[in-house]
Amino acid sequence: MKYFHILLLMMLPLGLFAQEMPENPEEAARQLYESIQNQVDRYTDTYKLDEVQIFFIDSIFVHNYTAMQEELDALTKAKVGNMDLYYNVRDRWDEATYQAVLKVLDEKQTAKYLKTTRTEKKARDKRMAKLQNQ
Repeated sequence: MKYFHILLLMMLPLGLFAQEMPENPEEAARQLYESIQNQVDRYTDTYKLDEVQIFFIDSIFVHNYTAMQEELDALTKAKVGNMDLYYNVRDRWDEATYQAVLKVLDEKQTAKYLKTTRTEKKARDKRMAKLQNQ
């Protein structure tokens, strides 16, 4: 048993080294906006958005994802270990994004959107209901 603990302690620095080092704020912001742009592009292709819809979807994603990231960063800085709080933040912002996107889409796009997001919405609603019942 003693040898196992020694081996574990020897391997610990390797595991820590393998983890990604914290990024600088500019790189994190660049990655966030790149991710948002990829999501907007995916929505544009999937739902055949026009230019006005692309503008609104982009604005919704930039606002909501940035605000969500700020809340998640605040939880991380506070060293919150309860993963349910992280899921709660993500679910709240995902629901806000979902509702805002519905207002931008036309009838045909909405039908397709509801169909493609059904599973995510159901899981989010289930987690939110569970949280309210606690």
